[in-house]
Amino acid sequence: MRTPESRLRTSESRVRKPDGPARPPASPVRMPESQRVADHLREAILSGAIAPGERIRQEELAVRLGASRLPVREALRMLEAEGLTEHHPHRGARVPLLDRHQVDVIYQMRERLEPLALAESIPHLTAGDHRRLALIQDEIEANTDIGEFLALDREFHLLSYSGCAIEQLSAMVVRMWNATQHYRRAFMRLTGPSRR
Repeated sequence: MRTPESRLRTSESRVRKPDGPARPPASPVRMPESQRVADHLREAILSGAIAPGERIRQEELAVRLGASRLPVREALRMLEAEGLTEHHPHRGARVPLLDRHQVDVIYQMRERLEPLALAESIPHLTAGDHRRLALIQDEIEANTDIGEFLALDREFHLLSYSGCAIEQLSAMVVRMWNATQHYRRAFMRLTGPSRR
């Protein structure tokens, strides 16, 4: 699924000059190993495959993904900046575990910051962004799967904030979405589809 965090993709189509033969596509740009590991971990954390409080063992992850430990460490630093992991000296990395009060405060922060991010974003959204937002909304309304709903809802909101040029504000909003993803999933399972 296309997300605002990964909107750039390498084109694999052949390029044809108007007056000449087709030329083969440029060799694809190889994704840095740390980015590949980070993408894998991000998906596992946001989907709930790695739960809050669960440790992430660098050695096991490196073996499972066929990577060395250096890109794994770099990926964990990237995800820590996104609020998806935290590092404890002598204990390693884990997915942050929040108590109810912390979740409540993060939601209050979101209630104050997201309208500001939206106001900064709307003037800069493209016609393509508007079409994608309408398509996502249609998919949300036609969907009954909680996992798919959460992914679509996240994409809708983050895309709606993606025009915000204030990096500090955008990064803070994404961190808060990341920090509460697991708790949104638990809330949806407890309350059912009527709360969508």
